[in-house]
Order: sequence, then structure tokens, then C-alpha cells
Amino acid sequence: MAAQLVAAQKATLSYAGQRIAATDPCAYELLTSLKAAEQVTLEQRVRASDRLLKQAAGIIGKFCDERIPANDEDALVQRIVAELEKAKDHCETFNREKYVGIREYPYPGSSVIEKGVSAINAVLAQRSQPTALLKAIGEAEDDLLDYAEDIEAVDEFFSRQQRLFDDAVKMLGVAQQDGFYLSSSESAQDAIAKTREILTLEEPYRRISELSGLRKQFEEAHLTLVKAKRNELLDVVRTGREELAEYASQQGEFVETAKRAVADAGRTCDSLETQIHAAETASVLDSLKARFETWCDQSYAAVDKAVEAARAQKAREVAIKATTESGETVTHVHQTHALAPKPEPKVKAVKRTDVCARKVLSSEADVDAYLAEVREKLLAELAGVDSIRLG
Repeated sequence: MAAQLVAAQKATLSYAGQRIAATDPCAYELLTSLKAAEQVTLEQRVRASDRLLKQAAGIIGKFCDERIPANDEDALVQRIVAELEKAKDHCETFNREKYVGIREYPYPGSSVIEKGVSAINAVLAQRSQPTALLKAIGEAEDDLLDYAEDIEAVDEFFSRQQRLFDDAVKMLGVAQQDGFYLSSSESAQDAIAKTREILTLEEPYRRISELSGLRKQFEEAHLTLVKAKRNELLDVVRTGREELAEYASQQGEFVETAKRAVADAGRTCDSLETQIHAAETASVLDSLKARFETWCDQSYAAVDKAVEAARAQKAREVAIKATTESGETVTHVHQTHALAPKPEPKVKAVKRTDVCARKVLSSEADVDAYLAEVREKLLAELAGVDSIRLG
């Protein structure tokens, strides 16, 4: 009899204070179990009004875009809970996968998710009392339907627009790295400004399609810059390699010693050229240039040190030729008395750009004045050292 009343929605079954739906598989077991009898209560059910049922059915129908019948209160309540739980899970998935961590340019839609979860939780908090839940969904109608409408744009963004958004964020990362070099490019600055504007909109969905064209505009300007700097640096490396080889070949009788000191120069320059071709930003190319300049200074210093050591060794040795019994001429090298080691010469590396400023010379007088200025700078650099090496 009790089971029939519950099934007919004329009685309410509760266990330990929690309402059990008539369709719950546990309902019959609870009604027939002696062990559970003390915690089971059966009360006459007060059905919700038809008006309340129709209102709730209409709201949840709009929420999930489906026609929901209002003639079965339990079925309606279960459907409401199921739809809201599904929507809540959807929001939690976004929070877990898309809105986690701190991003300089956060994905749009987080406020939609936040407001939606708040409205859904307010309704689900009444799930143990059907009438209260039906009333709660009526009170949250505006917030729930706003969420149902707004979440469509968020879903569309993550399914079709997120890649464009991510590419635009990467573009701005490159722009930040090479911002100094791009400051004079109106095309690049225009693309950067418009991209930032779109990415910071609360609802950028209608303008996401612009990002592809803006990225292309930026990349064209940036590629022109990088190509120019790449070619410039390749020329610097080629010239530097040739000048180092020439410097080693100018060491007189110690040429072979000098060449051995920089035997790996070709391999080093080849490796650097490979890195230059692979570089995609001007800032990386500048860092490679700085590394090359440091390597050049170290290589010249290595030549000087090796030649000076060879010269000092020669000064300590005497070569005496002798003829063996077989008539062969051999050379015996003997060490002379040890000489006090000479202090290493002070060689100062000076960049050409520090003494040779870029200027336009239009007359012989301009040339004379420029050379006088260069001479003055060179003499100033030479003060206090044995020699200077232009690099």
C-alpha cells in the first residue's frame, strides 16, 4: 500500500531526512526493510501547483532547448536536476581545462561560467525538496536563460576560434621580444595595437576573425626586419672569419702556431651560421651577434698568447747543426739560461664602431676632420696599454 502511494506521488518517502524519489531503485527496499524502518518516514505529499509545474517545465525547456512535459512532477524534477548537473559539469570542465592559471590574455567567457555556476548551484541546493526546487528555478530564470544563451558563444569560441586567439597571443609574445626593433614600423605597430584591443575585449567573438589578417600583417613586417638583420649578421660572421684568418697569417715565422690556436674557427663559424639561419626573432640574432663578438675577442687573444709563448720559447733556445757519421745533417736544440719571464703585453680590444662613427663625408675637409677625430680616439684608447686591436 505504501509503495503504491509513493508511486502515485500521493506520499513522500524520506530516509535519514533525505527525500527518495519514487523511481529510485532503493525506494521499495527501504519500504520493506526492518533495519531501515527507524530512519524511514512516509508523509502525505503536497503536490506543486500546475502553474508552478508549467513554469518550471517552460524554463528548463528553454534552458536545454527542448520541449519538457509538465504532467509528472517527479520526472520534471529529475530532468531539471539532470540538466543542471550536466551544465555544471560543463562549466567545471572549462574551469579545469581553460581557465586555470594566470594568463596575460585570459580566454573570454570566464564571467559567463562564474555566473552560470552560481545560478545553477542556487537551484540545486533545493534538490531535496521538489516544491522548493521548482520555486528556485523560477527565481533563477533570468540568470539561467542568460547563461544558456551566453554559453553558446563560449562553446563556439573553444571549438572554432581558440586557435586564432592562441596564435594572436604568440604573435604578441614575438612583438614583445622584438618591440624595440619594430618601433619604427607603422604596419607592425598597427597590427599589435588592434590585436591587443581584440584580445582584451570581454566578448571578442565577432572580431576574432580579424586576428588572422592582423597576424599576417605583423609577420610580413617582422619577417622583413629579421631577414635584414640575418643577412647583416651573416656578413659580419663571414668578414670576421676572414679577418681572423688574415690576422693569423700575419704572424711571420709563427704563422703555424697562430693557425693552430684558432684551428676550430671554421667549425665554430659554420655552427653559428646554422643558428643564424634558424633564428626567428631579431632579439635572438642580436644575442648571437654578441656571442660572436665575444668569441672573436677570445680568438684574437688566443692567437696573441700562442705567438707570444712561441716567441719566448725561441728566445730561450739555441739550434746547433751537426753531421752524423753517416753524413746526415741534424739540428740539436739546446736550452740557454732561463730568462726572466716577460710580462704579457697589454692588448686592448676596441670595437671599430667605438672609434669610427657613422657619418656622411662630403668634402676633403670632412675627411680630414673625420680622420683627425679617429686618430684622437685611437690614441686615447692606446694610453696605458701596449697595443690595441680593432675588432
